[in-house]
Amino acid sequence: MVHHLAKNVNLQESIDQSVVYIILVNWNNSIATIACLESLRPLLKQGVQVLVCDNASADTSAHDIATYIKGAELSGVRLLHNPRNGGFAYGNNVGLRVALSDPCMQFVWILNNDTQVSASSLQALLDRLQKNPCLGLCSSVLVMDSAPMTIQSCGARYNRLMGTTRHLLEGASTTLLTDALQPLPAADYLVGASLLATRRLIETIGLLDESYFLYYEDLDWCTRARKAGFSLAVAANSVVRHVEGSSTGVSSRTKATSLATSMSLIYYRSCLLYSMKHDPRFHLLVRASMLLRAIRALGQGQLGKAWAAFYSMIFVWS
Repeated sequence: MVHHLAKNVNLQESIDQSVVYIILVNWNNSIATIACLESLRPLLKQGVQVLVCDNASADTSAHDIATYIKGAELSGVRLLHNPRNGGFAYGNNVGLRVALSDPCMQFVWILNNDTQVSASSLQALLDRLQKNPCLGLCSSVLVMDSAPMTIQSCGARYNRLMGTTRHLLEGASTTLLTDALQPLPAADYLVGASLLATRRLIETIGLLDESYFLYYEDLDWCTRARKAGFSLAVAANSVVRHVEGSSTGVSSRTKATSLATSMSLIYYRSCLLYSMKHDPRFHLLVRASMLLRAIRALGQGQLGKAWAAFYSMIFVWS
């Protein structure tokens, strides 16, 4: 059934046929979103459709983006005004529903608004899917925006005993990507900052789970894809620059802020929700690990993060 997706579809021509949709979720970050749209300009000339889903930004983001789209005369870019900030999965699902309403759509590229792509980033993803019709999801190699020769993520692993995630090849040089004798490590899931999905996959497993306000929704989607018989892959020649934490406002420079504490609470909640949903046998171990995380955070002087871990361990059950 998965093979039916690639049947009679020429991926090289698919861009010209407007069968690829790109979804960007914006929340209070028009500067990053506009920069991302600028990097997408070459693809717009090939007929790619872009949906910018604004999650009820409290600043002037929606107005700024609308003004930019009009002034730059970007055909194929639509700004969708979501009535609330329902999280990353919610924002993407708004775009996914619009994309699914187009019978010509065959691929959706979920892309963080704080990314910069090259002209070949999308085609490399499409080529990778073409080589294996069983693939349902394919991700790019993410590199640090401040250090483009340094890998940020090449897929990720999940520790079901602790509920923790780990980016593969993080900190490694991008020269590894051109070494034919160095195969990419197998990933448990693909990072949602740059993730190409086939229409067949979306129609089979459904949209992203909005129970996760933020974090773990990509792991959840990939897990559901695997259970449905789809394969996952990373396209080594699809490289995307990514600014860590820009889309949420949390980065290594803001970990001590109240916003960072709130994001930690959301992260731990999502961790527990995923464990309860997909690995109930190990859930008590994951819950107990929250105490270890709280102790570690205290040792590092991160009181807000420690409180978030302890609170989640006691009170998050649904």
